[in-house]
Amino acid sequence: MNNRILRTFLCGACLMGCAVVPFLAPAQTLRTSYFLESMPMRHRLNPALVSDRGYISIPAIGNINVATQSNVGLTAFLYPLPDGRLTTFMNPIVSAETFLGRIKNRNAVQVDADVSLLSSAFYAWSGFNTIDIAVRSSSDIDLPGSLFRFMKLGMDAPEGSSYQMRDLMLQTDNYVEIGLGHAHPVNDRLTLGGKLKVLLGAGSARTHIDRMNVVMNQNKWEVDAQGYFDLSAAGASFETKSDGEINKLDYRNPGVGGWGLAIDLGMSYELVEDHLTLSAGVNDLGFLSWFKNLRGTMQNEPFIFDGFSNIVVDDPNNPGSFKEQWNRLKDDLRDLFRFYDTPAPEHLTRMLHPTVNVGLEYAVLDRKISFGLLSTTRFYMPRVWTEGMLSANFRPCRWFNATVTGSATNYGLGWGWLLNFTPKGVTLFFGSDYMVTRVTPQWIPTGRATASFNLGMNIPIGRRHDLDFQPVYYR
Repeated sequence: MNNRILRTFLCGACLMGCAVVPFLAPAQTLRTSYFLESMPMRHRLNPALVSDRGYISIPAIGNINVATQSNVGLTAFLYPLPDGRLTTFMNPIVSAETFLGRIKNRNAVQVDADVSLLSSAFYAWSGFNTIDIAVRSSSDIDLPGSLFRFMKLGMDAPEGSSYQMRDLMLQTDNYVEIGLGHAHPVNDRLTLGGKLKVLLGAGSARTHIDRMNVVMNQNKWEVDAQGYFDLSAAGASFETKSDGEINKLDYRNPGVGGWGLAIDLGMSYELVEDHLTLSAGVNDLGFLSWFKNLRGTMQNEPFIFDGFSNIVVDDPNNPGSFKEQWNRLKDDLRDLFRFYDTPAPEHLTRMLHPTVNVGLEYAVLDRKISFGLLSTTRFYMPRVWTEGMLSANFRPCRWFNATVTGSATNYGLGWGWLLNFTPKGVTLFFGSDYMVTRVTPQWIPTGRATASFNLGMNIPIGRRHDLDFQPVYYR
């Protein structure tokens, strides 16, 4: 396959399209499911959390989870026209004051996806054992507001203008995870769990623009930039121009481009028997080492940039098609970010994004109802994502459980839900950590680009167990 590398990665990310089109990709499984022991996949949140039955997943649909988190909304970049069509923020109809009022100093998007290819769990060896093979994708985008000010305003003073942009970062890691886990009761109250995971790297891309200075006057727009682009993937190669500038990416015969190891550790302890339980776990303590690497660097020499002059036609009441605007904007961004083929390191080793979960649950009415508080912290570079989630969990009968949640993160507020059906012979669940509640007539979310969805179908095996691993037949 032949693609322009900056079209598919850098330019699209700068337009924030990845906020709604997953690479689709903070997601291991639904955090709303943390306190429901009828959920088969909750061991992926904390390896000490056991389910009340073993299971075998239906291949590829045992657990499908996609999620985005953002501090900026799609309505900052897409605007409706009076006739119902969409236009970009570059259209003169959209005032600079309106657009820039919706942009942050740092505009961050996190996109994650997790698809279980095959998973199983069973009770044996005095504990709860899990086997899991999954495809995971984790992506992170962090763009300075000055980039969008430059794109929208251009040269807004007759004597000229200048812009300084720093720390523009984009990254994505995609890999297959093979995990073996075991949860073991130490006594009637304490359960410890652990999981060892082998990682097979499918592809990784990383861009970091340390600085970009743009000086504009009546004669020329001059850009001086310093940064790099790393690509790690088997079967990938660059096609370059005569001066070494990267023009295309050839990607053929994909395979394993890296490997890694990781562990999950967890515990669960009943502070008050049958009523109050404390649990904690840390996931993804590990690394990925890539051995199929390519690198492009910016030359750190000034070059001339023509600017964003042809995004829309001169008549603001008759703009070009949305697709045409989008393509022109991508072309101009490609001209702005120019990378040149340079020798890449033989090995690139990067840490995963560790996640810490700490939960406290209080149960009443023989666990028919419980209330939970879950704290989640995920360590992205260069920042940390945190969430506090309150949940109400309902278990009216053996075959149906439900949860509703409210959460607060450093990106804003949200609410979620979960429905779990376990009729004879099957477990079906679906839910969301973050619901989109308001949209424009064009179906664009009016708030932040934050949403998630999770579904799965599994086959229960074995008898039901309570949390100290003794069989029960009805709870």
